[in-house]
Amino acid sequence: MVKDQQEAEQKKVTSQEIQHTLAEQTKHIAEKRKDVMSDLSKVEPAVKDAQQAVKGIKKQNLVEIRSMGNPPQMVRLALESICILLGESAADWKTIRQVVIKDNFISTIVNFSTDDISDDIRGKMQKYLSNADYNFEKINRASVACGPLVKWAIAQINFSEMLKRVEPLRNELERLEVEANGNKMKQEEVNKLISHLERSIAHYKEEYAQLISQAQAIKTDLENVQIKVIINCIFVSPA
Repeated sequence: MVKDQQEAEQKKVTSQEIQHTLAEQTKHIAEKRKDVMSDLSKVEPAVKDAQQAVKGIKKQNLVEIRSMGNPPQMVRLALESICILLGESAADWKTIRQVVIKDNFISTIVNFSTDDISDDIRGKMQKYLSNADYNFEKINRASVACGPLVKWAIAQINFSEMLKRVEPLRNELERLEVEANGNKMKQEEVNKLISHLERSIAHYKEEYAQLISQAQAIKTDLENVQIKVIINCIFVSPA
């Protein structure tokens, strides 16, 4: 019982240390998450806005683009960049057109994950972003279908660059969350062990109390017997 009591006290100290560590980690995680979300909030809304714009592209406008044999330079510029951003080939208009005519062209864009943009693609897209003609207003005047697509592409690249900048923060946040989860599991295990030890101690105490009670009863019985023996010796005459 004494051994279990000592172990329980040690585990309680360990539990308190883990709780302190968890509190510090939780605080640090909240601060890091706030920093990450603050940075991403500057560009993420633009992506969602651009996605809505892409959803609003009318089918007839896409049909017009698909039917072009030799599109205007602005249209080609826009769709060429979209193909590159999607990881598709943009070698010539025929290849670009094959991407645009796919039934899932719009849904692919809407469901696109910014995390899929590699450093190589970001590098290739700089050629378009540095082009003075590559903006929503100019492209949209050339094609009401390509305008939203360019708006989306610019927003995606800006968001991707921000993700790249906050990547160290995101990695640290992920590491902290993994460590915190590990500590939570440790604390649960320690608390279970403490609970088990406390139940054992309570059981030992109950058994000990019963033994003391039994010993006291035996002691009382012995004393009664001794008294009776003494009385008999006094009052009973020898034969």
